[in-house]
Amino acid sequence: MSIRTIHALGVRLTISSDVDELLEQFLTVFCAFIGTASPDDGNTDITVMIRDAEGLYDDGRRKVRLAPGRWRAPHVYNLLYTTLVRAFDTVYLLHAAVVAGDGRAWLIGGPSGSGKSSLCRALIDRGYELLSDDLAPLSLADGLVHPFPRRLGLVRDVGRPDPAGALRLGEKLFVTAEQMGLRMATVALPPGGVVLMNPYDPGGSTVEITLGLVGDPAALRARLIAEPGVVLSRSRTEGDLSELTLVVQGASAIAHLERELERADDELLFHFRSYGSDKTYAATPALRPITVREATFGLLQEMLNREPGSALMRRLRRKASGAVIELMGALGGVPCFQLEPSGIESTAALLARTFKALKQVGDRPAPP
Repeated sequence: MSIRTIHALGVRLTISSDVDELLEQFLTVFCAFIGTASPDDGNTDITVMIRDAEGLYDDGRRKVRLAPGRWRAPHVYNLLYTTLVRAFDTVYLLHAAVVAGDGRAWLIGGPSGSGKSSLCRALIDRGYELLSDDLAPLSLADGLVHPFPRRLGLVRDVGRPDPAGALRLGEKLFVTAEQMGLRMATVALPPGGVVLMNPYDPGGSTVEITLGLVGDPAALRARLIAEPGVVLSRSRTEGDLSELTLVVQGASAIAHLERELERADDELLFHFRSYGSDKTYAATPALRPITVREATFGLLQEMLNREPGSALMRRLRRKASGAVIELMGALGGVPCFQLEPSGIESTAALLARTFKALKQVGDRPAPP
């Protein structure tokens, strides 16, 4: 029996398994958290038992029948990931890339594929450090954005070999910051500014979502396509894995999709979203100031799309209004912007100038 412990943001996750190989993917991605206790470690204790012989996953809240064959290890990864990140009840795990510079954390939020990671790498070339790549933990306890040094998830480059030591999970490669030549920040910092980027048509309300499901997806498929505005565009089966691609249009259909995916949580092996293939870019990059309230709604939308079943939302009794109030309080006084991106280099140059100016204004003494 193998026992491993993960310490992250006050959560201690103890995992026991009768087969070591089932843990390898999760432990590789979250290697920085293995056995590294933080000062507030132990606020939440979770014990997970994985029994390959019985095909069972048990984290105390749910017992899940594991996928058979070669899908079992990725299924275990997904279950461990959701068990960990949904345990944070006073941390807003925002879908944002974050760079550190001048003693501040600069958050760049937006949907998958909008260019957050590319902008971060361009900012690092300008002297910044990477605080987190995809998940930005903003803690209510201290008001700081904390490092989240899991491996970086990158979309695979078709035709290019995987870097040495890279791990494939679904559509992404997971690599270390060192493999990418990126400098990592190691201390929590106050937020200096929030930038929301979405180069897709802002008037659009269509989402394409691809699901990987273990077991028999017939019942879920029937529930999903029963809602007007949800269309099954592609479907394929490979052994015990079924892959469905859905086109979802309209706020009501998207809300229906979120509810059904939450119900089907234990059956999901992977899912990823596309907000349309037509990206619109400005001739030159531009930043438009927005209110903290507007930024809060944008950040929460992305967060809830990814993890609607979080402990944070359970604590708030699933009321988004409570989350809006909390997050607005945490971001009070932080400058917020909507970004119209152009090329990566010119956009990064604009952000670097803006961040530097914001820091200088923030450091000015108050007038007498």
